[in-house]
Amino acid sequence: MSCVNMTDVPPGVLVRTGLTFMFKATAKVCATVNVNLATASEFQSIDGVQLHQGDEFLLTGQTAPSQNGLYTLAAGGPELATGSYDGTGTKVIGSLGSRSYYWVRGNGTSAVGESTLTESGILLPDASGNITLHGQISTVINGSLKVISPVREASLDASPEFIPGCIVRVLQGTANSGTWQYTGIANPLLGTTALPWTKANASTGSAVAPPLSPPAYINTAPGALDPCAIPLA
Repeated sequence: MSCVNMTDVPPGVLVRTGLTFMFKATAKVCATVNVNLATASEFQSIDGVQLHQGDEFLLTGQTAPSQNGLYTLAAGGPELATGSYDGTGTKVIGSLGSRSYYWVRGNGTSAVGESTLTESGILLPDASGNITLHGQISTVINGSLKVISPVREASLDASPEFIPGCIVRVLQGTANSGTWQYTGIANPLLGTTALPWTKANASTGSAVAPPLSPPAYINTAPGALDPCAIPLA
C-alpha cells in the first residue's frame, strides 16, 4: 500500500487503503440516453423529473461519449437585451425558438413573454418565438436576457478533476437514482476523450468480499499435542 501525505489531499477526498474516492456534487437526476445539449433548457424532463435553472444533472449515455459528465442548467452566454427601445417603448427580440431565458431587470424595465416580469425570472418566448421588452419610450435598455442552457458543473469542468473512481450521487429519478462512478482515464482531454460512467453498488460501488471460511480442526489422540503430557508406564 502506498503512503499518502494527507496535507496533499484536497477537500472532499476520502483516502482509504491506497485508493482515492472523490465525492463530487450531488445531481438531481441522471440521463442514460442522449440529451441534445444544443436545445436542453428549463422545464426539460430527465428520468421523469423536470429540470429548473440551477439544477445539476449527470449525463452518462451521450451519443458522443466525450459529452458525458455533470452539468448545471445555468443562464449563460451574451446579453441579448442590449440597444435602445423603439418609438413605442418596446423592443422585440425574435427568432429565439422554444428555449427559456432568464431576464434580470435594470433601470425600471420589464419583460413580457408568456407572462410579465417586473423584477427578474424565467421567460418563455411567445407562439411566434419572440420576447418583448417594455419600458419608457426611447430609453436605453438596462438589463440582460440570457439563454438557460447546460454548462459543465464547476467541480467537474476541467481535465484534472476527472479522477477514476470519483463519485456522483443522483438523488431523484424513476430509474437512475443512486451512486455513479467515473470509470474513464485520469486527466482526459475534454471534448475529445470518452467519459464513461457506471452505476455503482448502492453502498460503496465495489464488490463485497465473501466471508472467511471457518478454521479446520483435526482430531488427535488425547495428549498427543500436549508438550507436558507424561507417557504412561
